[in-house]
Amino acid sequence: MNSESGNDDKGKFFKNIQALWDSQLKDSKEKWYSLGDQYWKKIEPTLNGVLGGLDFLNKIDIEESNKLLTMLYKNPLQNLRVLDCGAGIGRVSKELLIQWFKKVDLVEQNPIYVEKAKEELGDKISEYYCAGLQSFEFQHKYDCIWVQWVASHLTDDDLILFLKKCKLNLNGNGYIILKENITKQGFSYDTEDHSVIRSDAMFKQLFLKAGLDLKFSGLQPNFPKDLYQVNQYVLQ
Repeated sequence: MNSESGNDDKGKFFKNIQALWDSQLKDSKEKWYSLGDQYWKKIEPTLNGVLGGLDFLNKIDIEESNKLLTMLYKNPLQNLRVLDCGAGIGRVSKELLIQWFKKVDLVEQNPIYVEKAKEELGDKISEYYCAGLQSFEFQHKYDCIWVQWVASHLTDDDLILFLKKCKLNLNGNGYIILKENITKQGFSYDTEDHSVIRSDAMFKQLFLKAGLDLKFSGLQPNFPKDLYQVNQYVLQ
């Protein structure tokens, strides 16, 4: 068990991540996900909305993601299929993935965001799925599974389970790419949007439990110093 302690945004201390889950899931796991879902349904379906008022981060983020895909896939638009997980309004699909992959599928639990993505992207997306990752069932195998700024909304157990499903539905040379906010140590629970920011060490332990190999890990450069660091993980 990971022994790193943490706090919520109101200063409440948790001796370890299990203590947080014990407190948050005591009513039901469904309630935990419902509270996060309710938060996002109130956030407008715009770039500024989904990026928390920091839409200028989009360009910096996409530039670095482009470099990552260039390192992994060399040439764009090979006959490959990608799944954009927790896709929001389709930001990453629109700005990045449709330039790289012949087939792009998108999964997002907020129906308002899915409709916005459909407006923006139409038939450039092969399949739209309206589902939370904790309950998503794969319909296809993928050459790339892109998981960005959504892992923090999953419980440890559900993140492990989801990553195991990713592994089973990944083609031989495929990659799972996970980009997420990280703490320097311990964890931080946001009581407003019901997300948990984990440390790098905590993520690595979860990847191990999911049976994945970490092929690359590196911090996203050029983000403002007053924000959480974002780490990029490449898994197989």
